[in-house]
Amino acid sequence: MLLLGITTLSNAQAELNVDCTAQVKADFILNIIRFVSWPDESHKQQNAPLLLCLYRAPLRNHAINIIDGKKASGKTINVVMINSLSMSQSCHIILVSKDAIGSFVGEMHPGLDRPMLTIADFTEQKSVHAFHRDILVTLVRNGSGIGFQVNLRKSRQVGLRMSSKLLKLATIVGEGS
Repeated sequence: MLLLGITTLSNAQAELNVDCTAQVKADFILNIIRFVSWPDESHKQQNAPLLLCLYRAPLRNHAINIIDGKKASGKTINVVMINSLSMSQSCHIILVSKDAIGSFVGEMHPGLDRPMLTIADFTEQKSVHAFHRDILVTLVRNGSGIGFQVNLRKSRQVGLRMSSKLLKLATIVGEGS
């Protein structure tokens, strides 16, 4: 009976750690979104929401779901799932997991240089030595915590402005490419 209690407590603790990590990632994503500015023409309708699209990821992550309905840039954020980039025409933000990055890059084409914030989650890896030139923000493992890389050159190329407050906390990548 004691062993069953310890096992249950251990599983609950592991679940709590996963939920805590997911919550931290969701907070990072929300704060990153809040410090990015889109060009006026990317918001065709005044009251239209900012659409956060989860690329090939189910909506089962409850932490990401708490972003749904929050405000950024004076707009409400709506979270949806998409299975291909052909479904991304309305997306302002695309979140890509490490597992889906290959498919995402395979679908990328030169015409995708529109003001869309791409965020890749590489926090499950011990370290990220390289960045992908088409991803604007990459969440990475930073010791025991989470940090992020910003591809400043690509963000400028697609017309997104990143706050200096955000850039002070980021590792800037892609400047020489």
